[in-house]
Amino acid sequence: MPKRYSLIFANAQANLALFDACDPNPAHLTAAQSGAYYALFHAVCQHCADTLIPHSHGYDQRAAWMKFYRAPNHSIFNKRAMANHNKELTADIAAAMRNGAHLKQSRQWADYDPDYNPSYADAAESLILAEDAIAALETAPRLHLIKLAAHLLTPYRPEP
Repeated sequence: MPKRYSLIFANAQANLALFDACDPNPAHLTAAQSGAYYALFHAVCQHCADTLIPHSHGYDQRAAWMKFYRAPNHSIFNKRAMANHNKELTADIAAAMRNGAHLKQSRQWADYDPDYNPSYADAAESLILAEDAIAALETAPRLHLIKLAAHLLTPYRPEP
């Protein structure tokens, strides 16, 4: 079964393709931008949960896995993505987080600003940023994903 974020990303790509191919409705562009952010956010959720609750044979850990999947918060994700204390994250994961903050801003405009009218290039850029960030998560070593999960799911306390 495909991962949820893959389906969300494919839907965002389909919206961009619809605009390009046959239906120049700007709603397709805003849906593509919104979908790019949600695909990345759900990829972060999936990787946090998969990293902290590994799959094992014969034991149903779904309830614990779901708690970690649902633990990331959109506003904390955005704040931590732009924070100066991202030094604990690797460069590729920190870049993925910055992409996420940019995508969240685009998503807010797309979803909540009735006067927002993105260009095709804006929507295409959102998909590229999401795809790059998701690829960084998918290729990151487990230790890097553990650091990301700790960064997102625990309160920030500066080192003494």
